[in-house]
Amino acid sequence: LGASISGKENEFGWIDGSEWDYDNFFIGFPIAGLGDCVIMDTEGGTGQWVNVDCATKQSVACIRQQNSSTSVCPTGPWKEGQVV
Repeated sequence: LGASISGKENEFGWIDGSEWDYDNFFIGFPIAGLGDCVIMDTEGGTGQWVNVDCATKQSVACIRQQNSSTSVCPTGPWKEGQVV
């Protein structure tokens, strides 16, 4: 999702530096020690977030400019902290 722990335990931030003014964690999350990266649960249909180990392989979502007809996703592997 482009969010990770920002240095202090259980304090998350957006990796692009924008203001952390919204979150959608499942009740009971984030769990300390579980992981420093954030993913969206797509199986339950709620889109709520959980924290996971950053080494866990996950799908990515791409961002595009509003009113743009195309978006480009990276073709190679992504790295922790990379905005895609």
